[in-house]
Amino acid sequence: MEDLATAPGGDLDARVSCLVRAAESARRAARAGGGAAPGASAPPRYDAAKIRELDELLAVARLQQRCLRRAADLLVDARRATADAEAAARRAAADGEPGGEAAQLHDAGLENERALDLERVAATLEERLVGVSELYNDVASRYGMWDLCLVTLKVCGHDDEPLAVKLWTSLLRRLVPRRARDASAQARLGDAGFWAAPGNGDGDEPFWDDGRAASGAFFEDRTWLRPLCDAVASLGRELADDDGELGDAGAADDAPWTSAAFPLRALVALLQRLATLLYETTRAGAADGARPAAPTWPKDALRAAGAPRLALFLALLQVGAARDASDLEKLHALANAADVLDAWATAAANDVRERRAFASGLRHGADPEHLIATLRGFEHT
Repeated sequence: MEDLATAPGGDLDARVSCLVRAAESARRAARAGGGAAPGASAPPRYDAAKIRELDELLAVARLQQRCLRRAADLLVDARRATADAEAAARRAAADGEPGGEAAQLHDAGLENERALDLERVAATLEERLVGVSELYNDVASRYGMWDLCLVTLKVCGHDDEPLAVKLWTSLLRRLVPRRARDASAQARLGDAGFWAAPGNGDGDEPFWDDGRAASGAFFEDRTWLRPLCDAVASLGRELADDDGELGDAGAADDAPWTSAAFPLRALVALLQRLATLLYETTRAGAADGARPAAPTWPKDALRAAGAPRLALFLALLQVGAARDASDLEKLHALANAADVLDAWATAAANDVRERRAFASGLRHGADPEHLIATLRGFEHT
């Protein structure tokens, strides 16, 4: 089955099916053990290393399936964009706009070139299994599949915080509209410094811009908020370790660790910054005397992603003490930190395991007295 999966020709789904059966057969053979019957040839040996090799090959092949589906979607978009640009060129020619026709034909040529390139990529992914480096560099990264780039980091066990932060920043930025009714908010969203996050070693270019962004809405409309929270939660759960925790294997909820592909400090900083900017634009447009509540969606999305309470609490405290954060941003982060601690204490009152985790968390630095003292500094904000 392994030979069938890696042989040239055939389609990708069939290869993945062969790898699934090969991995299952290897496990059965390893459990059965024993030697061959008299006169029969010796069966292949399947030890833990061989099973692990098949599992890794299968994980990369499944990632290749996802890249192929995404490439197919991008190909449809490129063909549609080509047709739209060609139609616009014909309209410009009919209206006697030679400059407009030339510009549209240029755009049509670029989109057609992209479509042809995607056709070649899709054909390659269909006809053979590719290595994980080729999959990352020539497909996922090249075409802005930032979420699949992060999944690749997990599959490879590649620990590179600056890279993970930049990938997450690129993904979040794409999900947020670039337009805002408030001129100041639009300027901030367009400023590269707004997207700089802890752990990102590239201050001049904290993200990759593939030209795609949430369209058809303004920042203040909040239509982007649910898709962004869902993306953080679902991708975070996928990037969790095999035991379901965003942390070291076997880590309890009091553990201050997160997976290499889920840089919690950076995500907390970025989401809190977005939340405060949205709060400011909402408050500016609110009725006189109205005061919207401090936004809780950043910590809710990260908890839904599986972020351990202690790690989330400590990351929120870091934002609350960050020099480059505004007073309002700090206050919102500290309010969220207090909510995390309060929910943890409530859970601990009714569950022995949570009570032990909470006690361990206090030893790790989740000090409520420190939080209360810090919050008192914002009484007049």
